[in-house]
Amino acid sequence: MKTLFAALSLFILAAQVWAAGPVIYKYTLLDDSTPRAYDEAAAAFCMQGLLNRDKPVLWITGKKENAPDVWERLLTQKGRWLAGREWREVKSADGDSLSALFGL
Repeated sequence: MKTLFAALSLFILAAQVWAAGPVIYKYTLLDDSTPRAYDEAAAAFCMQGLLNRDKPVLWITGKKENAPDVWERLLTQKGRWLAGREWREVKSADGDSLSALFGL
């Protein structure tokens, strides 16, 4: 049931993000080595691939992996591709953060 909720939350996030302007949503995965975390990551990365086809709108990072954060620091420097973009933090799909963000 929680996996279904996470998938639905990501779908709602995708709908909101698709219409967004220069905002980049930074989604932090649960990243706790459980089957639920794997399902969440698979759904999030699929969503990222679909959403970022035309413009960068969804950035995925994890609690354990810092490589995306290194790229974020590099690409947001002055004169770089993502410089000057507004970033909004979206925490793991635990039900509270996405519900609060989108008024569910």
